[in-house]
Amino acid sequence: MAHPSARAAQWPAGTARAPHHRTEVRDVIALVWSLIALQVLVVGLYAYRLIRLGHLGAPAEVHPVGRTAIALVAICAAPVPALLAIDAPAAAWGLWGVGYTSAALVHAFADTMRDIPSRTSTGTA
Repeated sequence: MAHPSARAAQWPAGTARAPHHRTEVRDVIALVWSLIALQVLVVGLYAYRLIRLGHLGAPAEVHPVGRTAIALVAICAAPVPALLAIDAPAAAWGLWGVGYTSAALVHAFADTMRDIPSRTSTGTA
């Protein structure tokens, strides 16, 4: 075990590492919550858009399933590095998991709506 004065010698005189570290952690926690809020917002907007397309009876070509999948995966993966960088609270991990599950359900809904024939199409039975 190193002597306390040896640990102090690692940092240049006049620098206080501990308060600076706490500031960094607070910044990362703020980033985590911001990214999770952005995740929830984007998933909600995509869900609203896809439900609106479904209610309007849009043809299958209009449903942006491929673009939706890419955007949802990107927005859901964004908070993970920040969550792993710090000892994130359980609430942050839980909200991230809820957002990720919601994104999977939105994508499944979009894929299902793409496969169902639109109500406005006329066909012979």
